[in-house]
Amino acid sequence: MLQYLGYTATITTDSRELLELFSADPGAYDLVISDLTMPHITGEVLAGRLREIRNDIPIIITSGFSNRINEEACRQLGIQGFITKPFVLDELADTLGRALSRRNSGAII
Repeated sequence: MLQYLGYTATITTDSRELLELFSADPGAYDLVISDLTMPHITGEVLAGRLREIRNDIPIIITSGFSNRINEEACRQLGIQGFITKPFVLDELADTLGRALSRRNSGAII
């Protein structure tokens, strides 16, 4: 979906790898999309660690279902978007557009 929308995406299913990639070159990414539930580091904790490295990075959290986080909780954590899975192309495009409203490029991890 991301490539269809014209974004360049780096994809990983391991939160530690994501943190390693981002730490190596934080300026290479315009936005991070993370699942809420991942092995090793949860989406909420990951968002905090990413913010320690680069506090202006927009972050979108996804989840199939969670009663521990919602859009308001995301805002309080400094997360720009929350999208519930499964999502459709238009919903993803809208969430990305809002999160990237200050940027022109589209490198996503």
